[in-house]
Amino acid sequence: MISANVNLRIHLFHAPGEARMNDSHIREIYRQSLEINCATFAAGEYGIAYQVLLVALQCGQRLRDLSFLSEVQRLAEKQSRYLDDHFPECEYSNKAALQRGNLGLFQTAAHQARTIVRTMRQPQR
Repeated sequence: MISANVNLRIHLFHAPGEARMNDSHIREIYRQSLEINCATFAAGEYGIAYQVLLVALQCGQRLRDLSFLSEVQRLAEKQSRYLDDHFPECEYSNKAALQRGNLGLFQTAAHQARTIVRTMRQPQR
């Protein structure tokens, strides 16, 4: 069982950008998010796995950590391929989504990660 060591109550009533969590807390949330993602994906809870992957993506973006973002992209692509190979009819698979004219959720997460990385690598103007 994963325990959250972050006391969220101390952060509930601050304006955005005011009294931000420190980077070590964000790194811990990132680590726990990937752990939960893998556990829920393995259990077939693909919707939950996707949502938790987005938490990890947000942590990587907040920290401006290209390695975190690249890991989220890699994991999203891997999970998308797994669904396409083993459960192509699953509502979260890219194959099923393409039939509806969309991208699968995990491909969408990978695309978001690529876009954030590309934006971060662009020189500031």
